[in-house]
Amino acid sequence: MVQTRQQLKRKEEFDELKFNKEFQRLAGIEIGQTTHIQDYEYFVYRPILFTMTDKLINTLLSHNLDKLPKFSGKSNENVTKWLRDIANELNMVKLDDQQKYSVVQTFLVDDARRWFINNMSTINDWSTFSIEIHKTFSSIMHQELALKKVGSRQQAYDETVLHYYNDMIELFDMIDLNMNDHYKIAYLKVGLKTSLKKEVIRRDPQTVAQFLELAQAEEKLDLSLNMEMNNLQLSHIDSVSAIKSSIKPYLSSPQQQQQQYKLYQSSTNVRCYKLGANDGSALAKLHSPSLIFISTWINSIRISTMIDTGATSSLITMSTIIKLNCQDQIHRQTGEITLGDSSTKITQHGWICLNLKINNVNYQIRAIVVDCLTNHFILGMDFLRKYNIEIKISQQCLVIHYKHQYLYVKFERPNSARLSQQCIILPRCKAVANAVIPGISNEKKMYLNVIDQRIQQHKRIRICDGLVNVKDNNIQLIIDNPTTTIVTLPKSMVVGTVDHLPTDVYCSTLFSSIETEETYVTREEEKQSMDLHKTILTLAQHLGNSQLYYQQVINLLKNHIILFDTSQSRIIKTDIHHVINTGNHSPINAKPYFKTIEQRKNIQHEIDNMLKAGIIIPSHSPWSSPVVLLKKPNGEFRFIIDYRKLNSITTKDCYPQPTVEELINRLGGHSWFTKLDLKSGYYQIPIHPADKSKTAFITQDGLYQFQVLPMGLMNAPPSFQRVMNNIIGYNRWDYILVYLDDILVFSHSFDDHMKHLQQLFNVLNTHQFTLNLAKCSIAQQSIEFLSHTITKDSIVPSKQRIQAILDMPQPTSLSQANKFIGKIGWYRRFIPNFAQIAAPIHKVTNKIKQKKKEFYWSEEQIQAANKLKRVLTEEPLVLKYPHPTASFILSTDASEYAIGGTLKQIISGQVHYNYFLSRLLTATERNYSTIDREALAIFWCMEKLQQYLGGRDVTIISDHKPLQQFHKKIKVNSKRIEHWLIKHQEIIPQITAVIYRKGSHHGDADGMSRPDIDGHHNHLNVTTRSMTRINQHQSPNNDNAKSKSTNDDKELTLKYMTFNFSLERISQEQKNDPEMLRIRQQLLQKEFDKKNYVIENDVLYKIIQLTRAHTKGFVDSIDSR
Repeated sequence: MVQTRQQLKRKEEFDELKFNKEFQRLAGIEIGQTTHIQDYEYFVYRPILFTMTDKLINTLLSHNLDKLPKFSGKSNENVTKWLRDIANELNMVKLDDQQKYSVVQTFLVDDARRWFINNMSTINDWSTFSIEIHKTFSSIMHQELALKKVGSRQQAYDETVLHYYNDMIELFDMIDLNMNDHYKIAYLKVGLKTSLKKEVIRRDPQTVAQFLELAQAEEKLDLSLNMEMNNLQLSHIDSVSAIKSSIKPYLSSPQQQQQQYKLYQSSTNVRCYKLGANDGSALAKLHSPSLIFISTWINSIRISTMIDTGATSSLITMSTIIKLNCQDQIHRQTGEITLGDSSTKITQHGWICLNLKINNVNYQIRAIVVDCLTNHFILGMDFLRKYNIEIKISQQCLVIHYKHQYLYVKFERPNSARLSQQCIILPRCKAVANAVIPGISNEKKMYLNVIDQRIQQHKRIRICDGLVNVKDNNIQLIIDNPTTTIVTLPKSMVVGTVDHLPTDVYCSTLFSSIETEETYVTREEEKQSMDLHKTILTLAQHLGNSQLYYQQVINLLKNHIILFDTSQSRIIKTDIHHVINTGNHSPINAKPYFKTIEQRKNIQHEIDNMLKAGIIIPSHSPWSSPVVLLKKPNGEFRFIIDYRKLNSITTKDCYPQPTVEELINRLGGHSWFTKLDLKSGYYQIPIHPADKSKTAFITQDGLYQFQVLPMGLMNAPPSFQRVMNNIIGYNRWDYILVYLDDILVFSHSFDDHMKHLQQLFNVLNTHQFTLNLAKCSIAQQSIEFLSHTITKDSIVPSKQRIQAILDMPQPTSLSQANKFIGKIGWYRRFIPNFAQIAAPIHKVTNKIKQKKKEFYWSEEQIQAANKLKRVLTEEPLVLKYPHPTASFILSTDASEYAIGGTLKQIISGQVHYNYFLSRLLTATERNYSTIDREALAIFWCMEKLQQYLGGRDVTIISDHKPLQQFHKKIKVNSKRIEHWLIKHQEIIPQITAVIYRKGSHHGDADGMSRPDIDGHHNHLNVTTRSMTRINQHQSPNNDNAKSKSTNDDKELTLKYMTFNFSLERISQEQKNDPEMLRIRQQLLQKEFDKKNYVIENDVLYKIIQLTRAHTKGFVDSIDSR
């Protein structure tokens, strides 16, 4: 049939309308009908199909734009995964490469978009774009993570081959887009289920497609074989009563199930048995109930679901619906539902259609929404029949038959406890973790049965069984990390199960849920524990002569052994945190100091140790201070942080700190001492969270910050002292001294000492202190404290410190000289005449930084240093504690350039020296008159010794007679002394008398201010020939008077002089000295030149030439060793 042109035109118009209608239905867009039918030629040659495709693509993209992933280029984004996902989405729309290149630009944001704009000239197609963006934003971190996952990926028990295969292929693409099939198949075989692996390996696939085909075929065969075994077809069971008769543990309602479960547990014979601990008991392991639970997912939320064969319909609680945010989907139908027990009624709100996912497979179910249930979601017989579900009791799983597939679903423990969030535990620390119990809402005294110890060891954690309270489906438990590395536990990790405790059994728990202790220890920790006990025994071995004392100390230490456990670092419990007050100053940062490779290794070793101990963490702080390595004498390095810049902008803390003399003086009269050393004391002090970033330090390899108080901060000592004083409290006034990280306990009796230690240990334990047992001294009657040896009556310099000073070489630089005089000056209170002996050294050490090049060390300084060392070994360096009732005697003296004094007491006819003190006069003070200098010596000594005198009376002995009445405020012809009397009016009443004594008999104080220096002949004990002749011509009366005066002076001298330098003693000492004895013998035998030595009155003298007087004199020859 021949059609006319008009008929053809009409037909074309009809076809176009039909096409537009179908396009509108598919694409959701309106296309207006053309009104220009007359332009037929235009429509004949227009590419209609291409136009339709463009519009369809644009429509699909506009509808799915928000669903497609964006890429910003951040380090935590995986460019490989994004590129694969975006390509798959665009391929589904059937875009060619040029179209994909045009579209993909809209999904780039931030840094990725700026990168694309900057490189548009070189990136002009999809292939180039894929290569360049992968090259620019790919991270080795993502590749390493994917490689790690590939190596450990195992097909799960209930996971299909297809799901496992797709997961692995994604990981392969992340590692290398060009990875060949040989490597892929090798990894796929390793992770395949054991039941499938043998056949797949035997068939030896050559491509990943062949692997998938073989594995799926083997999987289907395996499922069909399992179906023939232990088959329980629920579809063949026509009634609920038949189910009850065949499976007794299943009941008709959730409430009856719970009651039956509790009744079943009550009838179980549960016993309490001892675990060998002396502080409690534990429960026997409880039987698990016969309820069936599986894991389901609704709207990406995991729900522990109970399979209830006694329920005709599936049920879900309203609280769960609210949690899923599905309230709008409820079909309202209010009423009441009667449960299978015919007595329990619950409120019905309606019904809802749910899409639930089980093992990544979607299922649909209609569930009734009710008010409350023992479990949030119950799948009843309607679900079991719809999907032809089998229950395999022996294999503890369900088999779901759906769309010619078999899905194995493993039973979940009914009351599994899973971590509610990721838990990160620092090395050798414990963490309180929250766990979710889906099957129980609120119960008290439930029994937590934790995961097997082998699993704990694999996870490197420790958890203990115990009683817990369930509140809002949550419990708390302690998880311990005994290792030296950080442990990260993933969210939803199973940590145990919670079971009901029978009501007729009462058992005390071994450990509570908050104070969980260890249930096992490693061999290394057992060894540490044994070593700790051995050290405790050695600390008390000095009390072996008294078994009673020994046993008391051992028991005390063992009862508080946790204080000495240094295996894990602890931060003390205190409300006081160290604060770094920098005001509004901007952050200070510094570049790391250059270090050699060997030094960097040493630094990193220290950092690793501190990271393991939880002392520091990696940081992103804007603050930073560099690290300094100081070499120790043994060749090792000391790790120090240079906080000088930070300290320069930190506000100073003026909290008071005790002086060494104040602390030592408090110990007098006490018989028992214990010294405790805090383990890394500063590292136990918390630092304010806002200031942790300021402690950041930088190395060439990273930036870290402290979690605790570091050393080197300006206000660290005051903060430490404040914390200790606050914790120790007022006990520090009665029987405890605290000096930085040293604690000293002192008592009058042993019984008091044990009580004091018990009280202190309780306080330290409460605040979680850790003590360094190796550096502690327990219940000693002589103790080393602050470089002194302390006893009940005396103070002696530490022998180790004295030996260290003797071993010091002669200084060759200003810093070495300062170090020498600083160390020996620590004991100046023990050294008579210290200021004069050390005067040559002070002359060269008192240099400012700009004049340090002027330093010199000549013969004069060498002799002074040697003399100071000799005094440390020859003099009796013992000072006595002040007697509580004996009066004090203060002898003072002044010379042209120094002042000094000696504090002593006369006890039972014996002189007890309490203190020696002296100092050089300033340039101004040297211009004072004699009386002013002598008065200055009295006032200065009285002021310095107030901590000894303590308001007690004192007798002053001076060789300056005009000062005998100055303390009675009788007018003194000196305005300076009158001023001092007013200034020191508080201590003037302590002076009971000022006794005058001649300079020749003022040996102890005179020696404190007058040195033995050549050229000062009037200070030497010299008898010239003219003086001898005058003495020989004295009349008998004068002799008698002189004799009487001499006897009186001798008696006074013997009473108050520091050392006995009588001629009788000198003669005796010379005869006892081998060298002196040899000189005497040679002199008597005329074998020695008399020009150098002479013997008079049985005393050997050395003749010296006095340059200024041009006369000869002789002095006692005394051994100089």
